[in-house]
Amino acid sequence: MTTIPLTPEQRSLLFNDRLLGPGVAHNISFHIPLSSDIPDDVVRAAATTLTTRHGALRSGLVDAATQRLGNAEVDVAVFETDDLDEGLSLRYRQLHNAELFPRTTPRRAHFELVRSPAEQALLVSLDHVAADGFSVDLAQDCLSGALGLTDDPGAPAVSFEAFCTDRAAVAERRRNREIAAWQQAFDGVEPVLGLLPHEGERATWIRAQRDSVLPGGELTAAVRELAATTRSTPFIVVAALVSAVIWQRTGQRAFAVQTPVSTRRAATDLSVISYLVSERPIVCRVDPGTTFEAHVAGVRNACSTAVRNAYLAEDDLAERIDGFGAALSAPGVDYLQLHVDLVDEALPGVGSSEDSTERSDHVTELGPFTPSGDLTCTTLRFQLSPARTRLRTFFGGPQGGLPAAAELIDAAVALLGQVARTPETTLARLR
Repeated sequence: MTTIPLTPEQRSLLFNDRLLGPGVAHNISFHIPLSSDIPDDVVRAAATTLTTRHGALRSGLVDAATQRLGNAEVDVAVFETDDLDEGLSLRYRQLHNAELFPRTTPRRAHFELVRSPAEQALLVSLDHVAADGFSVDLAQDCLSGALGLTDDPGAPAVSFEAFCTDRAAVAERRRNREIAAWQQAFDGVEPVLGLLPHEGERATWIRAQRDSVLPGGELTAAVRELAATTRSTPFIVVAALVSAVIWQRTGQRAFAVQTPVSTRRAATDLSVISYLVSERPIVCRVDPGTTFEAHVAGVRNACSTAVRNAYLAEDDLAERIDGFGAALSAPGVDYLQLHVDLVDEALPGVGSSEDSTERSDHVTELGPFTPSGDLTCTTLRFQLSPARTRLRTFFGGPQGGLPAAAELIDAAVALLGQVARTPETTLARLR
């Protein structure tokens, strides 16, 4: 059996999977509308073309550092529905957190035809360990070309085997530099403790999320204006707001908030389906006497450190840097992750109403939360657009803990109203 190395990004994702337990990383899905007269065998051949060209979609784990490739043959399931749109919506929700891909099985793509009496679509779900958001576009282009719907993009610029080998070599060359950078960044940093509840037997802990939709573009406009005023970006502004909220609730002045950083930067990366995202900490240092504008500048520097030092696997850093590892897995730690997107599209999975002229909130329980130790997991996602703002709070921890996690995102929105008017306000004066 021939094995190839996992990429550092894959190792990082699997490290977080072990840390946080199953069900935190989700599948990513898309669909392609098809004419009702396209035969099933033509669809199956197109899906096989995709998995033949992109080895990531037929990979399976061997151990914590290596993977193997299986054959490219695929199955295409059929889901019958009376209404195509309703059927697709249902299957998107069901597949979002479904456990479709056993880690050692060399299969990372699921295909099904969602079919109504008059029309059909090919629905594809990809395992996050093999694909990121950019990979969705590559997969769509490949399938559309193989189905004759668009021009065929052809094979990727490099084989998946060569790609993985090269990624591992790049990380090795950068090892000493990145370790030194993160050792410096984590000087004096403590894990986030006491922010969220930890009570109850861990066997009863759950995963849950609250989806909120705020109609109108006022919040987005405020973030963009503040980003311009502080010579930063919407992500940096939101990270500064969230870090201020954490300080207000815990009193901690040096801590880390995690965020995904894309490592898809070379020309050859643009044609390869793979997971090219590294989880990296934004090390936040809070001085109550400084202005919010100055605080944003500090967060901007921390974001720059994260972007420049994103190639080494996270398990390597956690093992070699005490503060880095403690921020993720110290007993009682509250793990926080932040996402900020500037798009106007429905979030995957179950969400709240898009049509209301008033704020809407929708809570969904997703299943058990089984982390490796005494830690909670909170993900705060801000999706900003001129039409509406979508806010998603994911929480893994004790039952009843979701409201406390959701208060963090609400508090950040409330702080925005204060600092948007007077960014020269000191952090100590914010309430």
